[in-house]
This record gives sequence, structure tokens and C-alpha cells, in this order.
Amino acid sequence: MRKRKKETVILDYYTGGDKEALKERTHLLIGNKPGKPEELLKEEASIPKLFAPEDTWRALTALRMGELFYGITFVNGAEDQGKGWFYLPPYLLHQIETFVQYIKQVGATECEFLAAAEVCTTEGKTSPGPRFPFLRLAREHGIGLWYEDEKVVATEEALERLVEERKESEKYMEAMEKYLKKGLGLWGYRVEPVAGEPDWRQPFRRAVRAFLLHYISILPEQGDSYDLKTPSGTVIEMHDNRINLEEVEKAYTQEWKGKQRLCAVLDTLVYEHKPGLISTGKILPVVTEIGQSMGLPGAMPGSEEGEVRYSHSLTCCNLT
Repeated sequence: MRKRKKETVILDYYTGGDKEALKERTHLLIGNKPGKPEELLKEEASIPKLFAPEDTWRALTALRMGELFYGITFVNGAEDQGKGWFYLPPYLLHQIETFVQYIKQVGATECEFLAAAEVCTTEGKTSPGPRFPFLRLAREHGIGLWYEDEKVVATEEALERLVEERKESEKYMEAMEKYLKKGLGLWGYRVEPVAGEPDWRQPFRRAVRAFLLHYISILPEQGDSYDLKTPSGTVIEMHDNRINLEEVEKAYTQEWKGKQRLCAVLDTLVYEHKPGLISTGKILPVVTEIGQSMGLPGAMPGSEEGEVRYSHSLTCCNLT
């Protein structure tokens, strides 16, 4: 039997009206008014048809070039208002229902990579944004990949036991950044600069942001006001659908508890959905990777901590 191809679904939003959005280069356009969605590219399309070649970097491999691919654009009023502030209205119920129906119709419920548009561009996009229901789609409809919260918490606790009094040290922050760069690159994000990019760190920053906005549920699906409590306990307020995403990013990249959460989530995703990366030695459990980076023996293979973590990876991963 021929092995089924893996699907890649790339999501974007358009901030204009339904009519103007018809000019967008996408397979499916889901407007903000109920009705039949517009299928704009009916032929088999490749990434360069939807995104400029200079924006596709080496993602021709990371985004499964040559396999089944769908580009879906939502009409949404999200807006970058400058200085880190974003207006992020919730997605409409009929838009999500239409999306689910379409994904099931084309048989892409087991899509290997449900990605934001910013993952495959160099423009610094934030689409589809933190209001998109990635979590609910994964758990209720089986669309996209997610993780178990309990395993993330257990990994965070293991990391804290490992570093003990060094939690707030610069060395711990550097070790976590090294792990994130390696892990995100293997997961499919661009973490290295392309020719001509002046800031060599920018791709990694964007990769971290894309991962954060996708895999950390920072905002609720509905409602226009919300108090976001970060891992370190800082409260960031959203009023009238406006929130400063720059402050959110800082909480997860410049504070050890936030960066630790990102590492734990990435580690859990790899265990549950891409265990081959571990079995082939391309990446080690985060406790081991960071332990080695910091020269700490507590999580080396063969130690009690290491044995527990390796056992966890072999018995709890959800193979897809």
C-alpha cells in the first residue's frame, strides 16, 4: 500500500474586506461574512506560487515541498498598530467551522505542519495570531499537533531541579537559547539568516515568536479584555482587543521562567510527535541538552534523572 503523503497547511489573515481579499494568493479564502468560501487556486500549487521565492528560504524542505499543500487565508481585522501594540479581534465562529469542514473535506486532518504564514516568510508576520484556536482544533478535531500540559509541567520541574540555584543565571539562559535554536530548526522553523539579512539574530527571534504565538495559548478565543499572567507572574492586560505582543515576547524570551516554558513545550512536542529526532540522536531530551551545555552531571544519560526522562519519551509519545 502506498504511504499517504503528509499535508502542510499554511494559515494567513487579510485585514481588508472580503472583496479586496479576493486578490490574495491562496487556495481558500474564508471571509468575515457567512457564505461559501472562495477557492482561489484550484490547481495543485507549490509554495513559491503563494509566497515570493526570497521568502521561502530553505523551507522548501522544512515545509514538505512537493507534498500536499494548502494555503488558507481568513479575512480578519487584526492590525499592527506600532510599538509592539496589536489589535487582535477574535475569529468568527463560522470561519472556524468552515475551516474545519474544508480540512476534513480535503482529508488534511492529519496535517503534519499546521503553520502560521510567518513561519515561511521573512516579513515578520504574526498571522494567524494568538486568537486562532490551535489548541481547540488539535484536541477537539484532531487538526494539527499539540501536547499534554502535564508533561510540560513535569519537564519544567525537572529543569528547575537540574539547575537549582542557577535558574536566573546567564548561563542557563544561554543554554536554553541554544536548545531552542537547535530544536526549532529541526521542527521546521528558519533559525539561520539568509543572504543579505543585516541582523543575523532576526530569523531566530522570529522563529521563537512564531512558536510562541502558535503553541502557547496566551489569549482566549473570544472576549475583548483579558489579563494574561506570564510564567513569571507578570500580568499583561488586553483591552478592547489590544495587547502589546512585544511585552509578551519579552516575558517568554528575557525571563528564565518564560524561556523555560518554551523549552519544555518544544521538548514535549518532539517526544510526542517526532520521536525519530531523538532516536537518531539529532536532538537529546531538553534536560540532557541543557545539562551538557552547562556542564551539569544531573541529567547525563545513565543518571537517575536521565533514565527517567528517556523512559518517559519511549512510553508516552504519541506516534503520528
